[in-house]
Amino acid sequence: TQSTWGELNDSSRFVMEEEARPSAPIISSSLESSNAPHRKNICMWHCVFKTLAILSYLLFNIFHSGFVLNFIVCVLFLSFDFWVVKNITGRLLVGLRWWNRIAEDGTNEWIFESKPDRAVHATDEKVFWYGLTVPVLVWAIFALVSLINFDVHWLLICVIAISLTGANAYGYYRCSRDSIKQKARNTLMADLMNRVFTSNL
Repeated sequence: TQSTWGELNDSSRFVMEEEARPSAPIISSSLESSNAPHRKNICMWHCVFKTLAILSYLLFNIFHSGFVLNFIVCVLFLSFDFWVVKNITGRLLVGLRWWNRIAEDGTNEWIFESKPDRAVHATDEKVFWYGLTVPVLVWAIFALVSLINFDVHWLLICVIAISLTGANAYGYYRCSRDSIKQKARNTLMADLMNRVFTSNL
């Protein structure tokens, strides 16, 4: 399902920064030659809670601290990360947003949004996608180690981490694919309309 930013309710409307640069696809190469992130603060928030969750897991594990405290700290950091990535960094770094809801017939409905004709900085885009995929792999390695060591408690944290980080990765992957397909449909429709108009002249 593809929806535009203008169709959002006032309670969930997000103010998108308007840019005076030429239009470009949602997922595109940078229009700038600089390798530095265009939005450094947003990139930082995209990675900070992921890093804190992984460091907390490692430090509590290394120093054999209490499992309950580690569980609470890790789940809090993972929850903060899930919300920040899903609602803030995705729309600001790559112009995408997703969520799902239960339809009236009981089916799970995915909703995808994309900012049309938004130029994406190459470094911001790389930070975003690496920040989505790398933590999933890291937590999968932690889960494998816990499974080998028959450590069910630490494995539980890994499963929760994979679920939250994986949900965002999967949601944004589908949102990106949907945005590309929608852009292709719009381009094809515009081309057909142009040919029809030209043939009638």
